Amino acid sequence: MYRFFVARFPWLSPTHPLAVREAKRINYDFPKFIRKLSDPWTMLGYAALIHGALFMVSLLGFQHLFPGTPAVMLPFLTPFGTPVAAGLLHSILYWIMLIGICNYTTLLIGHDIETKTWDILRLTPYVSGDIWKVKLLTIARRWSGVLRMLILTRLFALVLIPIGITVQQSSDVSSTLGLNFVAALVFLAQPLVDAFMVGSLSAFSAMTVHNPTWAKLAAYGLVGIS
Repeated sequence: MYRFFVARFPWLSPTHPLAVREAKRINYDFPKFIRKLSDPWTMLGYAALIHGALFMVSLLGFQHLFPGTPAVMLPFLTPFGTPVAAGLLHSILYWIMLIGICNYTTLLIGHDIETKTWDILRLTPYVSGDIWKVKLLTIARRWSGVLRMLILTRLFALVLIPIGITVQQSSDVSSTLGLNFVAALVFLAQPLVDAFMVGSLSAFSAMTVHNPTWAKLAAYGLVGIS
C-alpha cells in the first residue's frame, strides 16, 4: 500500500531529492529534554518524580507546615498525581512542538525566498505544490516522535477517565455514548490538526514576509490569534 502511494505521489517518499535536501538542513538533534519527553517510559518516570516531589510538598502543606497550600495540590496526595504530572509534561511538549514547527517552517521556506533559492527550485521538474508538500512533510517527519508521544499520552488519559457512563442509567448511556466517542476522537486528533494549522500558517507567513526573522514573528502572531 505504501509503495502504491509513493509511486502515485513521489513527494511522499523520504528519499525524494527535495526531501533529502530539506532533511539535511534540519539535521541536528533535539535538546536532551525533548528527546527524553518523547520516550513513553522516560516521560512516565519524570511524571512519577514530579508526583513524588509534589506529594511531599502537599503532605507538608496540608499538615499546616506550609500555611496557604492551595487545594489544587490535592490530586498529588492521590495515585492520580502521576497522570496529572504527565499531563503537565504533555502540555510542555505540546507547546514546544508547535513553536518548533513554526520555526522549522519559516526556516525552510523563508530562507529559500530570501536567498532567491525558491525561484531556482521552481526551475526543477517539480511543481510549486510538490515543493511545499515536501517541505511540510519533512517537518512532520522530524516531529513525528513528539506527535506520537502526545497521542499516546492522550490515549493514556482517555483510559484513566472514570468510566462514569457504565454506572449511569441505561437511558442515559445511549444518548451520551456517541457524543463521548466523538469527543475522544477530537481529543486524539487535536495535536495533528494543530500541527498542520501551525505549519500552514507559518508557510503562509514565510511566503508573505520575505525575511525569516520577521516571518517567524508574524507566524507567532497568526498562531496566537488562531
